[in-house]
Amino acid sequence: IYQHGPYSTPLGTVTGIDAALLTSCVFSLLALSIVFLFIEDTEITPNQSRDTSVLSELKYLLSPRSPIASTSINPVVILAGATFVLASCIALFATLETPINTRLEQTSLIFSIQFSLGIFGNVVFQIPAGKLSDTIGRKPVLLAGFVLLVPIMFAHGLVETSTQMFIVRFLLGASVALFFPASLALAGDISPMKSGLILSVLTSAFSFGVAAGPLLAGILYNIGSYTTPFYTMGIVSLIVCIGLIGWYLSDTNISLLR
Repeated sequence: IYQHGPYSTPLGTVTGIDAALLTSCVFSLLALSIVFLFIEDTEITPNQSRDTSVLSELKYLLSPRSPIASTSINPVVILAGATFVLASCIALFATLETPINTRLEQTSLIFSIQFSLGIFGNVVFQIPAGKLSDTIGRKPVLLAGFVLLVPIMFAHGLVETSTQMFIVRFLLGASVALFFPASLALAGDISPMKSGLILSVLTSAFSFGVAAGPLLAGILYNIGSYTTPFYTMGIVSLIVCIGLIGWYLSDTNISLLR
């Protein structure tokens, strides 16, 4: 849309950034119309409508210990932290367009396809991953997503051709598809009466990661080189992955003891 134009519209001729932003506005209005016309809200039950302040509920949800079982770590905190790291890894790519295009000797159009492949891979794998989490459980699926994320982040720094980057970005989408739906489903399973607030914590962590990722990429790139942002977040992802494995094993042992 940005590169091709100008375009004739009822509002006049538009091109470049104006055309891209106008297109996003049209799709946003379309999405709003679909939700308004076809989505019905659920009734609030008496238990759900109890008068509890948001701050007190957040303190309850974000306490170090699980609000469900005092013998385990709070899963909301764990999922929010992992979600933040995951989103940061996704968003790193945006800031590094110029060094990536220079390294791979490619155009901005190729870069845009690579960026989109991270989302497309998520779309392709998300429904099968969600079904898998319903079948074998949430934790194994979200853990598989993070196990896959670690080598993918390191691979971003190792690729030498545009084709290799296509593959890496698509696999990144698969990693997101494994982790994020399973984590949201697990959050909903933890406490159905507070599911809306729990989900908002995770989506806020995701949005925070999307905001922090480009900033981290810019800082790390200027401190080091092209590979520094990817290798750094690869190491961070590895640490989080080890933590998730420990959490999974400790909760499994707790369940067996019960």
